Amino acid sequence: MDDFSYIRTTQIYAQTGHLVYNGWATAMLGWQILWGALFIKLFGFSFTAPRLSSIVSLFLMVWIFHAVARRCGLNRSSAIFASLLVGLSPVTMPLAFSFMTDVNGLLVLVACLYACLRALDATSDRAAFTWLVLAAATNIVGGTARQVAWVGVLALVPATAWFMRSRRGALALGGSLWALGVASIMLMGRWWSHKPGYMTEELLPPGSKMRSLHFAFNFTHAIVLAILCTAFLLFPLLVAWLSRLRLLPRLAQAGFGLLSLVYIALCMRRTHRNDFENLVAPWARNVIQDEIYASYHIWMLTARPVAFPWIRIFVSVAIILALVSFAYGVLRFLRSRTPEHTIVSGLAACASSLYRRPALALLVVYTAAYSALLLPRTLHLFLVDRYQFGLLPPLAILILIFHQKFLSPRISGLSVAVLVLFACVGVAGTHDLFAQYRATVQATNLLLQAGIPRTHIDGGEEFDGWTQIETEGYLHDPRIQNVDPYFKVMGKDSTLPELCSFHFLKQTPIVQPEYFAATEKLPCMQASQFGEVAYRSWLPPYQRGVWILQRP
Repeated sequence: MDDFSYIRTTQIYAQTGHLVYNGWATAMLGWQILWGALFIKLFGFSFTAPRLSSIVSLFLMVWIFHAVARRCGLNRSSAIFASLLVGLSPVTMPLAFSFMTDVNGLLVLVACLYACLRALDATSDRAAFTWLVLAAATNIVGGTARQVAWVGVLALVPATAWFMRSRRGALALGGSLWALGVASIMLMGRWWSHKPGYMTEELLPPGSKMRSLHFAFNFTHAIVLAILCTAFLLFPLLVAWLSRLRLLPRLAQAGFGLLSLVYIALCMRRTHRNDFENLVAPWARNVIQDEIYASYHIWMLTARPVAFPWIRIFVSVAIILALVSFAYGVLRFLRSRTPEHTIVSGLAACASSLYRRPALALLVVYTAAYSALLLPRTLHLFLVDRYQFGLLPPLAILILIFHQKFLSPRISGLSVAVLVLFACVGVAGTHDLFAQYRATVQATNLLLQAGIPRTHIDGGEEFDGWTQIETEGYLHDPRIQNVDPYFKVMGKDSTLPELCSFHFLKQTPIVQPEYFAATEKLPCMQASQFGEVAYRSWLPPYQRGVWILQRP
């Protein structure tokens, strides 16, 4: 994961009191550095110390989110289920045991949402305005850890002020807080852009690229994958709607049955091809695929085959059918809202009813604003599962409210079973990830104890990145700003085949590897005298290892 860079910044801050970026963080990091430095001060420096802070943040986030769910109208059992869904998701567990910014960013957003709900429910103007100011202030500061969290002050706070417009001065206060938020974000962005090691990112792809038909197809494909990935994370909720497939017209049932068979046949034919991962759950890379399934580990050399293909095909079909059934239920609900029995009139009726339920309206605003901020990444066709993590809280509440009203006030046993299964996979996958980390550390330590220089070892992204930062102070990325004028980005090692040329080596030119840590033997490498560091995993295959290979 990228958190090795953030941990290095935190370590330097704990030692010197200075914020030093190293050319890999696109997040501002902000208060997360102070939070992590506190744990380093308490427990001494290790990679584990700042990661402990994320676990504490996760507990705080789940606790606040439960209060949000209750205030939005969920009954006690549904609120607990929603909280467990967010806290035990397969994408949550690896993030909570890392020092990535995702958990802290969601904590800030959920806290802002809670403060806004308290403002709406306040009985006096003074209490309402106090909660609104608190929502804006904490979000402005909290968003420094992960900029997407500024959805709070940019969207939730003004929306709350609008719903409070019957209170004298509410709109003026909301507008002032929004303006303060915009000004603060611009000032902090300007300060950050002048820091050495600052990373730039293009907001939009080049216009010529966006006008191509090929780009339009890929963009649509990315949107579909994002929707399916979100449905995968919400599957413990959506699975209850499988029982409603029988309500579909018979022709639709036959059509979806036929499409399911075609989809299964297509996936079976492509199990050994690179595009298989885009065909089956979770439909997006990064945390679940690369850390838990480990079908292709992007952080180190690997040639591992596709993991659990048959199970993933079956789960993918179930998710798609559950999503179809849920969508059909929503459409039936919309058509029943007005005498015209049309979807458009039903949408208009729902929009007008949101004025009478501002708590639900805030969830819609949250979802729309957060999705809009993800759009630039989607335009770059860069899709990872942890970006959907921030959508879980509002969507879980909205789906459960619909579930309570039109399906059942109780959570089905099937939903509970799937949630338990998801939690077990998340816990087991996180265990296996850290077991691999330990094996990699043992492998690199064997090489170091044998007198091999650290710069001659490719130990994966975290190891190589730490070596580069300790030696030169920053990574060699083309987006980095305000660094040594002699800085340049290296290419991949041209003496090695593509399979054995780790993508991260171009960011770490100080590393000229002769030895490589890999999860499998590779045909383009030869075995070394150091052999394999074996470890046991909780998910199959249970016997795994990190091989120490050397340049042929």
